[in-house]
Amino acid sequence: MPKNVVSVFPLERKFKALERAVREAALFSLKQLKQKGIAVEIFLVSDKAMASLNWKYRGKRKPTNVLSFETPYPVPRPDLGNGRFVGEIFLGPDYAKKKKDELEFLVIHGILHLLGYTHESEKKSIIMSILEHKIWNQLCRAVKTQ
Repeated sequence: MPKNVVSVFPLERKFKALERAVREAALFSLKQLKQKGIAVEIFLVSDKAMASLNWKYRGKRKPTNVLSFETPYPVPRPDLGNGRFVGEIFLGPDYAKKKKDELEFLVIHGILHLLGYTHESEKKSIIMSILEHKIWNQLCRAVKTQ
């Protein structure tokens, strides 16, 4: 079984410093969720780019912190180590900072969406929230022990 592969693309120079933490949070999340052979792409984008995506896909004229786009049919990607490509996550680091959101928590949120978790009903929202916080707490403990 291929390993998990997370490709991070900082689309502005100032986001380059976030690349490693974002990748590690995504890989940690996949490991905690017992996923193997998963490929994910994460883009770190400006508020302007996030606002454009948010308008195009959600009809909202403002930036947001995270958007996930699940692949309808996960397919092998030779360029990503033949992992099963499940989709893309777009993160808005500047917007997240303004809202005092932890970028790594948003990564966890995005990963869960790519794996089919939603917050479309109260029950699904509770399940997703429990998983988010469980992984977040595990990640925080792991970082403390390093």
